[in-house]
Amino acid sequence: MKFKSTDELEQFRFQDAQIHSFLEKDQVLSMELEAVIVRGKHPLNETYTDRYADTVYARFLGGKIVRAFKEGYRYYDASDKLVEEVPDEELDAAESAGLRKLCKDGHIFVLESPKSLKEKLEEQFPEQMEEYAVTAKENGEKVAILAVDVDSEEEEREFTYWMAIAYDKVVLEWEHMMNKPEQM
Repeated sequence: MKFKSTDELEQFRFQDAQIHSFLEKDQVLSMELEAVIVRGKHPLNETYTDRYADTVYARFLGGKIVRAFKEGYRYYDASDKLVEEVPDEELDAAESAGLRKLCKDGHIFVLESPKSLKEKLEEQFPEQMEEYAVTAKENGEKVAILAVDVDSEEEEREFTYWMAIAYDKVVLEWEHMMNKPEQM
């Protein structure tokens, strides 16, 4: 790979990146991602403007999904009357292991450190992740929060799965820088 970045998640924007593969082998969580943006402030980005990378290979060395949940939802009718409410659903170890397969072809909502995510989301930061992030920081662990939007063919809706990934080091590699993204 031509470009390699280590422990610099904050130098990338993962929102809307697609997950082509999500595997775990020998204590390494690896993902093949499409549509990751390398921020202009990244030292490898010589144009100083946000640019897409081609396919990005992310490896969380010593990586493990330590906490995961399926985000709940509320449905309201046109009169703003609550029709249905489904609470967040904590996932056990077996369900967490199945998430890697489930998230294939999903789109990343967020992938970053708990601290920067909390600053952005403020009161919308999930309590389940906040509790773990505080504990991890106290223990000196590195943690990344990953949220993935997954289409459900059976229920014809999209679900968001949140994961806390503990790791020793994260390495991102890609071959080429591409065009800058459209401003929204």
